[in-house]
Amino acid sequence: MPLAISQPRGFEAAQNSKIQLEAVYTNLQDAIDQANPGDTLILTGTFQGPFTIQKSLNLENANSTLPILDGHGYRVLYIQGSQSHRIDVNLMGLVIVNGCASANSISDSGCASVDLLGGNGAGILAAYANLNLSQSTVKNCYASGTGGGIAILSCNAVINASQILYNQAATGGGIFCLGSTCTIGEQTNIIGNQVTSDGGGIVSNQSTLNIDNSSISYNTTSASNSNGGGLYNTTASTISITNFTQIIYNQANEDGGEGGGIYNDASSNPAYIPDLDGNTEVSFNSPDNIYPEPS
Repeated sequence: MPLAISQPRGFEAAQNSKIQLEAVYTNLQDAIDQANPGDTLILTGTFQGPFTIQKSLNLENANSTLPILDGHGYRVLYIQGSQSHRIDVNLMGLVIVNGCASANSISDSGCASVDLLGGNGAGILAAYANLNLSQSTVKNCYASGTGGGIAILSCNAVINASQILYNQAATGGGIFCLGSTCTIGEQTNIIGNQVTSDGGGIVSNQSTLNIDNSSISYNTTSASNSNGGGLYNTTASTISITNFTQIIYNQANEDGGEGGGIYNDASSNPAYIPDLDGNTEVSFNSPDNIYPEPS
């Protein structure tokens, strides 16, 4: 039986003006598939993934109790545009949890199946999209590749007033940004993410990364010689960090790792790492704060 918006696992679909449609669904993927481009789906309750979005769409919370999108052993959300047709996806007031994306044996990862997309982006995998994530939480997700919480590929992504917490990956535990413009602001917290390779909190690869009034803290790398506990900057990326942003208490592996707070590798643009305004704090990271030290 279809469930109304006030009941668990129910939601209503609305047009851009949020006029209620006649259809009420019990399955979120069905509503996504049947929505028109630009529609808004207003959610309440808990929904079990995985979910795929291939059109411009808005997902929003209905009230102060945030809806939960639970991957239940799969990637939670795959946002798939194309090089010729980018899509606009706005996610507001959601909790995205328990995503799992592994390209390896499921017996080794705990995922429900082997991921055919390379084990990237267990919470959110976004490709060729304009993505806005706000007032949301992405937590407790695992990727065998990149982006335990979020993998952003060839996108323009804005993450505001959100929490990226306790995710795991090989690289880019919280966020992996590749070939994209990624803007993180409005007191977003990237906390407690872990990797076996580089970039505990964030990896920026061939991207422009802007971080404003946010926190990157308590992220770690675990493998020997792994770098960038808080932030790993690589392959001609440029970074701007401003307005009371804190990069604190992150740790690169002490067995040969460097850049506990920020690691800027030789293929990056070193002129941008010192682009920290006077109100930015990079401190209390281990074994060092920034590698190489700004001259």
